[in-house]
Amino acid sequence: MSNILYNEINIRRQQVLKGVNILLSLFSTVSQQRIFPRKIMTEKIRGQVTVYSIDQMMQVFEDAGFIDCRINAYPSFLNEAEERDYENGINLDIFAPNIFFIDLDQKEFPSKVELDKALTKILKHISNVLHDPKPLLLWSGNGYHIIIPVKATEALEHFEDFKGLSNGPSSEFLQFAKSFLSFNKADKANNPAFKSLLVESSIYIQFKRYCRRKIPRSKNNSRI
Repeated sequence: MSNILYNEINIRRQQVLKGVNILLSLFSTVSQQRIFPRKIMTEKIRGQVTVYSIDQMMQVFEDAGFIDCRINAYPSFLNEAEERDYENGINLDIFAPNIFFIDLDQKEFPSKVELDKALTKILKHISNVLHDPKPLLLWSGNGYHIIIPVKATEALEHFEDFKGLSNGPSSEFLQFAKSFLSFNKADKANNPAFKSLLVESSIYIQFKRYCRRKIPRSKNNSRI
């Protein structure tokens, strides 16, 4: 590997690591029960894989050439026993709705100017409703991702007001928040949920601003 390619890969690794640390810090700020284990995904992986440390996460990302690196905004179960307990109503607070996610897709707007106008309006609305939650804003390459931390430590299933109205109020609230906070401008194909094993899509934070470009291939066409 040439020094130029080595330096490029190392720079990219540091950029992605910086993004990972920002996001994990955000998850800690809202007092999630734990940071790891957590599921991640890359362009190279079909489906999600569970990682147990930053080092393991970064190795998976590096193996994928740092292309389309994603991390779930909510932690994973420690084991099958914990998952069974959750399904039986034990420790529901592991999925307290404390990270909201809004995906603004540029193709849904007539122009970039209109997209930016909508973004400004949405950010102001978020600040007014949630009392300045300091959302994280990322440009995905195709629009904006807004990650909104909320200090919620209890699942909505505990509250009497929701009983009898929904079997999964915490999960449904993520989708309500997406629509309400974005004035229904959020990508309708993106349906926030806690665990992808139960739903079609899940909340992921995408690092495309750090790893859009693919690492060059060597002359024999193998990935370096």
